Amino acid sequence: MRSHLILVLLLCVLPCVYRAAAAADQCVYPSDSALFDLHRDGQQQQQQQSASDSDGGEARRRTDEADVVTVHLIHHTHDDVGWLKTVDQYHMGLNNSIQWAYVSMVLDTVTDAVDPYHIQYGANPYRKFTYVEMGFFWRWWRQQSRNKQRQVHRLVMGRRLQFVNGGWCMHDEAAAHYSDMIQQMTFGHLFLLKTFRLRPTIGWQIDPFGHSATNAYLSTLMGFDGWFFARMDYQEKARRVNDRSLEMVMHPRDPSDRMVGGGIYTMCMADHYCSPPGFCADHVCRDQLIQDDPRLDDYNVEQRATEFLKHVEEYHKAFRTSHLLVPMGCDFTHSDAALNFAESEKLMRYINQRSSSLGYRLIYSTPAQYLASIHDTHTTLPIKETNDDFFPYADGPHRFWTGYFTTRPTFKRYVRECSALLQAYEGLIARHMIGHIDSTTRWPTHRYMDHSALFDLRERLAIAQHHDAVSGTAKQHVSDDYTKSLADARHRVEQAMGQIFAHHGYGYPDQQVPFEPCPYANISVCHMTEHLTPGSNASVVVGVYNPLAWTRHNVTVSFPVPTANLSVSGGYTFAVEAAWPFPSDQQPTTIPGRQNYTLKVSVPDIPPLSFVYFTVNVTKEGRNEPAPTRTAAAAGRVMRGGQQHQQQGGPPTTIESDVYRLTFDASGSLTSITNKPTNTTVDARHTMQYYRSFGPDSDQNSGAYIFRPNTTDRVKYDAPVKAFQVTRSGPWECLVQLLDGAESASCDEANWPAFFRYCVTDGSDAIDVDWSVGPIYIDDKQGKEFVSMWSLPAVNSSAAMAVDSNGLAMVRRTRDQRQSFALNVTDTEAGNYYPINSAAYVEDASTGVRFTVLVDRAQGAASLADGQIETMIHRRTVYDDNRGVAEPINETHPMYPTDDGKGLRVRGTHRVVLSTDTAIQRALEQEIYHDPIVMFASSPPPAAVAQPHVAMIEPLPRNLHLLTFSPVPWFGGRGRCCERGRGRGAVVLVRLRHLYDVGEDANMSVPVQYDLAGLFPGVSPQQLSARETTVTANSLLHRAMDRRMVFPTQSDTTLAAFSVHGDGDESTLLVTMLPGEIRTWSVLVRPRYDDLSLLCDCEEGVGGDECVSYWDVLTEGGRGGEGGGGGEQGSDRDHVVVVE
Repeated sequence: MRSHLILVLLLCVLPCVYRAAAAADQCVYPSDSALFDLHRDGQQQQQQQSASDSDGGEARRRTDEADVVTVHLIHHTHDDVGWLKTVDQYHMGLNNSIQWAYVSMVLDTVTDAVDPYHIQYGANPYRKFTYVEMGFFWRWWRQQSRNKQRQVHRLVMGRRLQFVNGGWCMHDEAAAHYSDMIQQMTFGHLFLLKTFRLRPTIGWQIDPFGHSATNAYLSTLMGFDGWFFARMDYQEKARRVNDRSLEMVMHPRDPSDRMVGGGIYTMCMADHYCSPPGFCADHVCRDQLIQDDPRLDDYNVEQRATEFLKHVEEYHKAFRTSHLLVPMGCDFTHSDAALNFAESEKLMRYINQRSSSLGYRLIYSTPAQYLASIHDTHTTLPIKETNDDFFPYADGPHRFWTGYFTTRPTFKRYVRECSALLQAYEGLIARHMIGHIDSTTRWPTHRYMDHSALFDLRERLAIAQHHDAVSGTAKQHVSDDYTKSLADARHRVEQAMGQIFAHHGYGYPDQQVPFEPCPYANISVCHMTEHLTPGSNASVVVGVYNPLAWTRHNVTVSFPVPTANLSVSGGYTFAVEAAWPFPSDQQPTTIPGRQNYTLKVSVPDIPPLSFVYFTVNVTKEGRNEPAPTRTAAAAGRVMRGGQQHQQQGGPPTTIESDVYRLTFDASGSLTSITNKPTNTTVDARHTMQYYRSFGPDSDQNSGAYIFRPNTTDRVKYDAPVKAFQVTRSGPWECLVQLLDGAESASCDEANWPAFFRYCVTDGSDAIDVDWSVGPIYIDDKQGKEFVSMWSLPAVNSSAAMAVDSNGLAMVRRTRDQRQSFALNVTDTEAGNYYPINSAAYVEDASTGVRFTVLVDRAQGAASLADGQIETMIHRRTVYDDNRGVAEPINETHPMYPTDDGKGLRVRGTHRVVLSTDTAIQRALEQEIYHDPIVMFASSPPPAAVAQPHVAMIEPLPRNLHLLTFSPVPWFGGRGRCCERGRGRGAVVLVRLRHLYDVGEDANMSVPVQYDLAGLFPGVSPQQLSARETTVTANSLLHRAMDRRMVFPTQSDTTLAAFSVHGDGDESTLLVTMLPGEIRTWSVLVRPRYDDLSLLCDCEEGVGGDECVSYWDVLTEGGRGGEGGGGGEQGSDRDHVVVVE
């Protein structure tokens, strides 16, 4: 009898188990009505579900009472890809002495707990789980068996496992550049598209420490319906809770920009992203569990349900509809997923049976299901002001999270360098793929076509965008791991790049000598030039690549050399200068390999995306001398060789080019700047200053996240400039200020003096200002935070400063004010700091004079007086700020034994502009980000190597930027990247950005037409098909936008739906770019023959279709359905996950 019963059950269940995944929601089990009445509304229990109720009944049923609130329980885990432990330690559950966290176990237990066919966990068809970080999921996925992968496919298609955000990580929104945000989101989205044929529709940025308008803008370009976060300034949140406006529509750009009309739904959670206090059920928790069996002791479900509803009632006061989102989970939770769900079900069973009297019912839900419910209520939402954002973030008085804008400045710079290298390498690989499009063999396997290295750098750079990575807020050993993993990937890409340099410089394929970079050139160490010793008759070939799609003019290439007796081929202007800015009796000797000279070469023009080569030869002794210099002591005390000298300064000094004149007083301090073409002169002062950090006797220390100075007065050096040096040679004139380190700017003056170096160059629109600071002195147990301070008193900036938003739009910031709420000022300094990735400027509206500071990495900036800009360049603290990392920011430099833990040395470059021409800034931003790539080879070159390489493309219009030209990151069946293809044909990802926003510049903020065929020289237009996509290339744009939700708002501004230029027609390559736009195309390059194969070079995967091409999935839906870029896993308005 028992065997017959088992057989009947199997016959009933197995057909459902193996039915197509899309139909999984319709499976009905005999136990459903008996075991899972917890989702019922407290009315008469139904004995059988309707097969048409795709959500198992919970999302469509309504009670008769209109005042019953539906509580959407969002089971989730927030998994940092590195913070207290490294990403791989988190994944594998290692190093648990720091933190118990085991992401692989989370995914193991979750996928079993939400599987209705998994007998061990009770066959619950209602359970749902939300996951975010693809960096972890990819690691886990490639370790799973085929059976496990099929199980997960079934869960995804049944919407029991749902993905939100879908990026490789949850990126930072202050220190991450917009191009890197796009890159890491694209990497994750295409992994999901390849693996599950789906497209996320929800943004989930719950943990970053402030939120930008750029992230909202990019979310619209991804086709997101909305985005959720948890951190908002405590004063703004109090205001929004009071007027029930935690849900809003954020319009990130000017309403006249029709490309982003409609805005995006935005929600800040009522409390935080964790379970309500006291209701965490997991290995890492100690909260009391629920006992709901009255036959046993310690029965407490009534008490616990009452406690839970108190939290719910408090949360609901901040919202306007009868739906409420309540997160269930937290950092690295659900390592015991069955326990988490079981505890929720006890609450559901008790509360839902009494929903009429209690006024609440609980359901398992997802962010997408919640958002669909809100949309269906047609509730009018408030609007977040245009170009407003959520910076800076403070969680209390004197608790501004503005320190991390600058924390770990060298890592922030390293991330920027790796990003620029990746974009350059992607473009070169794509061009070589196109060059072999008509090959009758497989894709070439040249050493420079290293797709594995490309994948690794993409993956590790994506992880580096995490909100505890590029932000600098991870523990020291984790930050070291980020750096090491990036360095490993970067080295492999540079090896491949060296082969490309050799290919273009020497020809292919014989007698190539690989080129190599000089990674330590910033400290005057270069292993590729150290053989250029006097009398050696040695030479070195220098290759320079321009990664921009414009011609670059007057490019200065500089690198360390051991001698001044050099010549340069090609007729280029050059000069040799002393490498370090201090008198000869203080030349350092403790840094191995450090070279005494710097060779500067002026390259007049480098065509777009092209190479230039020249040769440096050693000449006879005495033929060349270093560039002439004049060294003067500043007025005041000067320390030199242990002796004190009282000296008087000389007359004022000037350096000038054909654009600028800088005047310095007798002490060597800057006094004025003149723009010669516009005849504009302003008084100017530039100093290095520092704040003393608060701690330890305060209620809030300054630390990794928080900047809190212990006084409102900055501490300045008693004698900030102790000596200065002037160098004039060729098109360059420079002045170096040596800063007195007695007040902590450097506690290793002999080797690492603090300095400013000002250089002006003929033909350049900017003044280059190099800076150096550190090791910061902290033996006095006093943290210090250094700033570069510019003051132009005559510039009346009306208490305002404009800063970039993630390197994209400029946002106006008004001192001691916020757009969305009345600010109670508790800390003038920290509360007026904002993140910058590219630039900040102050402007005098009456004269049109604008002063701009452009940066080479993410930093914090403030304007605390009119005409003033300060950028924080380095910080070192002694105490932790009690925000979780449990370490002060106290970096040391382990490279040289003589450093003895003195602290991190930091060097960088700012470029400053004084002009009435508003167009200059945008071009300079790109030139700074995409520095020319310089590499060296020691082999004597052929004569032709000195000639410029022929331009790969015609220059783009100056208001267009080629943001991406890349092979599509298409993954293989086991997680390998599958970009090469098998056979012929290639798909290239193209992104263009219009650099100027609406109204930003009279001449440049205009629509511009461009023919995409211009990016493919040598390929006929008949071979090209272009389809416009979302910014992450996971769906055709018009189809994604047609499905976006539009919410009514409390605004006089009419917000139309997101408009798109076309309907996806691939017949035209001529596009029109509107001001401020970023647009993305997938371009299919066909061979000249009819035989076209686009299959990926990978093994067969789940379902036998892992080798289907990206182009098929994008345009036809692969094997999954109607076409258009994969299924949309988002709105639960649809019965199943559909292919668009």
